[in-house]
Amino acid sequence: MADRLRAVRKEHGMNLTDLVISTEVSKTQLIRFYTSDRRIFTEETYEKLWRFAYYYDK
Repeated sequence: MADRLRAVRKEHGMNLTDLVISTEVSKTQLIRFYTSDRRIFTEETYEKLWRFAYYYDK
């Protein structure tokens, strides 16, 4: 899913701050998502990121 998030961000010209605003997930959590174990997130956070990755359309 991290690859999908990167692709959507690139496609829409978004930086990490734009992703924070769109998903309502903190910047710290997003950095941790991209750099370390992705299983440490709550179901709610993962769902927000998944929804953005597969359903975002600006």
